[in-house]
Amino acid sequence: STRDWSSDVCSSDLDVSPVTFKVTSSEGDAPIENAQITVAGFAAVTNSAGEAVIELPDGEYKAQITAAQHRSAEADVKVEGSAADIPVEM
Repeated sequence: STRDWSSDVCSSDLDVSPVTFKVTSSEGDAPIENAQITVAGFAAVTNSAGEAVIELPDGEYKAQITAAQHRSAEADVKVEGSAADIPVEM
């Protein structure tokens, strides 16, 4: 018998979830605009609210965050099939 392999392909390999990074200053909690976020080969820049969204497949990642006049930061990111919010203080 021939087997229909197409039904066995796991589409979750391609599923991505939005990860929202909210970057704020460690002094006063003010949002940091134009912070560069790099994670798993993807990059984004925060808006005036200090937020940026990167869509990532399920997994665990380490994000690098840099911004002018701030110490660079790292954040652990875990994506498990749903949207995630990652607060970052710099």
